[in-house]
Amino acid sequence: AVALFLPLALVGPASAATDFAATFTAATGEDEIFSSVASAGTGYFGTGTTPGAIIAVDLSTMARTGTFTAAGGFGNFRSAVLSGGAGFFGCHTTPAKVVKLDLGALSSPATFVAGGGESNIRGAAESGGFGFFSTAQSPGRVVKLDLGAMTSPATFTAAAGENNFRSVVASGGFGYAGAWTIPGKVVKFDLATMAAVATFTAAAGEDKFQSAVVSGGFGYFGTDGM
Repeated sequence: AVALFLPLALVGPASAATDFAATFTAATGEDEIFSSVASAGTGYFGTGTTPGAIIAVDLSTMARTGTFTAAGGFGNFRSAVLSGGAGFFGCHTTPAKVVKLDLGALSSPATFVAGGGESNIRGAAESGGFGFFSTAQSPGRVVKLDLGAMTSPATFTAAAGENNFRSVVASGGFGYAGAWTIPGKVVKFDLATMAAVATFTAAAGEDKFQSAVVSGGFGYFGTDGM
């Protein structure tokens, strides 16, 4: 199978004939687009393969403009953030890894490999020049990464039962990690101190938080359920 993605018109009347303006289809072996960032009219799409590929696509023409292929052991790019003209792609690997991508040169000037038992990055957020990469392990963790130095000053480890952080957002000096648990949980932590602040536990049937977005002082967490 190959990955494909479709631009969806968000304004104007919707119809089956006009919603999707074009489609980009990746090459054979470029499978499972799990992560992406966009900058200056170009999208950068990370694959779920190992080694991973990051495909640059002109968002107007939907034509490929380049491809970065990671070194062996770096891949399964499940999340990404943008900062300072670079993309930072988190790897769903053991140990956890992050690849820094120079968007202009399509080259990687640096990588980060976790050394404290962190594994399987699933979510990512950026705030103040730091990346916050959440892990799918028990209990869940969030790795704070200095995006300039590509070093980690701290890691947040959740309490027992706050597991499998598949999403994370940042707002107002705090991070909010969504747990893929039954019921779902959202763990609030301080971005500066990386200390726990509070936990929200959802109602019965509101299970397995898989995705998240922040807007206007609210966080919105999507469930992985039927």
